[in-house]
Amino acid sequence: MKPIVVAVYLSYNPDHSLLERSVRLAREQVNTVYIYDNASSVAPQFDMSNVHVIRSPHNVGVCGLNAVIDFAFEEGAHFIVIMDQDSELPDGFIQRSIEKYTEVPAIYAPSIYDRERLITSEYNPEGVASECRIYRNATEYASVDFVVGSGMIISKRIWSIIGSMRERFFLDCVDVDYCLRAKSQGVQIMVDHQAVMKHSIGNGYLSVFGKKVSNHSPFRHFLYYRNLLALAFYGEVPLYWRFAKVIKILAQVVIYSLFSGERLQNAAAFFIAFFGVNKKLVLKREDEPAVCLERRECGGVVVDIKSTYKEYLSGLNEVKDRIS
Repeated sequence: MKPIVVAVYLSYNPDHSLLERSVRLAREQVNTVYIYDNASSVAPQFDMSNVHVIRSPHNVGVCGLNAVIDFAFEEGAHFIVIMDQDSELPDGFIQRSIEKYTEVPAIYAPSIYDRERLITSEYNPEGVASECRIYRNATEYASVDFVVGSGMIISKRIWSIIGSMRERFFLDCVDVDYCLRAKSQGVQIMVDHQAVMKHSIGNGYLSVFGKKVSNHSPFRHFLYYRNLLALAFYGEVPLYWRFAKVIKILAQVVIYSLFSGERLQNAAAFFIAFFGVNKKLVLKREDEPAVCLERRECGGVVVDIKSTYKEYLSGLNEVKDRIS
């Protein structure tokens, strides 16, 4: 039996032309597409077969992704591929990954072409304090420490082993955390160097001494700093990884506080993140999902957001207001 593959999107105020192109390309390789829209001002609409948009009353971050993935597996999917709203799935990537999975059960991901900085970011081999750096001698597949979330293919079996994305991270670093947790469970992270996916990292870039540095909003920087510091302080990660990430964060704080158009807001984002880091972000596991989906008899899907997570969202919104 041919495996059932579902593409899962998380959208928030997307560029609708990029999202439509992304979905059209994904449909050529998957059985079904689900888009969880996080309360966009203009929600995406699609008149395509097997493309379903689930509209959330609130922006719940990665919780919506977890809910749709659980829903897809309950509906019979064997694999899901996580997609950002502007990513373009490489031709043949799904088929190649599933064939490779029969040999080496793992999480598979493509290399990334950053359309903002116009560079192809590949990955270093495992054991190196790596993320998106060029590894020029790679051929076909390489095992790495972690990958960008968009384009990741996860099987139902591996999802059941690792569990869901960390919901209190909200958005940034959930892919890093997920990959580290996977490796702690003995699951490899494999990059297909022959598959290159177009993707935008950040909202444009800063030019710092001739080097292009990805840029984000101050609130996204806050999430990134807080979540990465939480992993460095409390996560089960190698000592070299802790040291490398803390150094990287300090360098980024300097860059964004000096060279961005929102200097004070970015500096504030770091200090609020630093003093807001706690063990619960990494060590606490939720008793139940923050968001659940339920299919009605009429075929529609109902979104249920837990009250405890709504309270958590209120706290995040307060931080967003302080640094906006």
